[in-house]
Amino acid sequence: GEPHSIPITSDTLQAEFGHASWPEARPLVYLRAKMTNNTGHPFVEGEAKVFLDSSFIGSTRIDTWAQTEEKIISLGVDQGVRIKRKLEKKDEKETG
Repeated sequence: GEPHSIPITSDTLQAEFGHASWPEARPLVYLRAKMTNNTGHPFVEGEAKVFLDSSFIGSTRIDTWAQTEEKIISLGVDQGVRIKRKLEKKDEKETG
């Protein structure tokens, strides 16, 4: 009578890590991973638990992911990286 979560699969994928930020909106840096689904089966849309080595990083939501398809997955805020926006020079021009 109660809902249960059951792991469907556990796969290891190679990742190319990078960062993304939008300092004019928020002073946060997000960790992203570019990966190819080389598991031999598709992934269906849903929640995925993410581990780096044996450490749990967090959960993310993935769309349906076909075999051999490449995707960039957001892994949330990277707490080890800080960013600060500093405006050096602002050009303002009038037209009309």
